[in-house]
Amino acid sequence: MRALTRGALGLLALLWGVAMGFSQNGAVHLEVTVTDPSGAYVRDLQPSQFVVSVDKTKLAVREARLKTDTSPKDIALLIDTSVIAGQVANPLNDVTMAFINDLGPDDQMAIVSFDSSADLIQDFTASKKLLENAARRIRYGNGAAVLDAIYATADGGYANSTARRTMILLSAGIDTGSRTKLKDVLPVIQKRRIIFYGVSLGGRGFFGGGTSEIFDKLTVATGGRSFYPRKANDLAGIVNQIMGTAGKREYYDLTLEALPMEPAEAQQRLRVQVDRNLKEDKNLIVTGRFVKE
Repeated sequence: MRALTRGALGLLALLWGVAMGFSQNGAVHLEVTVTDPSGAYVRDLQPSQFVVSVDKTKLAVREARLKTDTSPKDIALLIDTSVIAGQVANPLNDVTMAFINDLGPDDQMAIVSFDSSADLIQDFTASKKLLENAARRIRYGNGAAVLDAIYATADGGYANSTARRTMILLSAGIDTGSRTKLKDVLPVIQKRRIIFYGVSLGGRGFFGGGTSEIFDKLTVATGGRSFYPRKANDLAGIVNQIMGTAGKREYYDLTLEALPMEPAEAQQRLRVQVDRNLKEDKNLIVTGRFVKE
């Protein structure tokens, strides 16, 4: 196994908004995914049903176009192997295999396991057999250096990646020893244009153990989503929502008015909701991220 070490922070002076090609004076595009609790895409929404706000300032939605993305994904699957995660080893193994089985024909996945340190146990590959064999080699250890693992993977793990970059963290989200701070992770994961998803194992090793600041801040900053399953049976629907149906992802391309601040900051203050019958439909799962047209 190859040990992953935290790389140098590098030069991050280039603002994410400039890199993405946004202008504060022109129209802005927001990519919004809407699913129901089962993971099925919602396809019948009109522009007037989207309510978008940044720092509580509402932005006018000029247009909403439903699109399909079948581009391949490079998925880094980060698996917590701390003593806390070991208490839910069976459902953790099941959901790991489910993510592997849902890999599309043109997708690739890498698996990183971590406790107090991170190990790349399988580099990016499209081979489900290699991924399954790697997952079976997982052993549980001690503490959980969650932020160190995220940073190392984001900073160096996608060096040769040309596909859509996704990171999935399976963890309680409880960091017990990282040298890296959350403020160090945010600019790196945004610069690499990684969509981050967090699936909670629950505090103290049980489902439904509470929320995680790491999950919530990284998902908001990248347009991903945090999932807090209440029971092991919820995991199948979560896999479907993250991986999409038959390798494709459907989303709405919203054209908005100019942003009141830089896109990187606006992303962290973004709120998107869908209104039906003049009120928010809280049964829907809505995620959004600013993108270059």
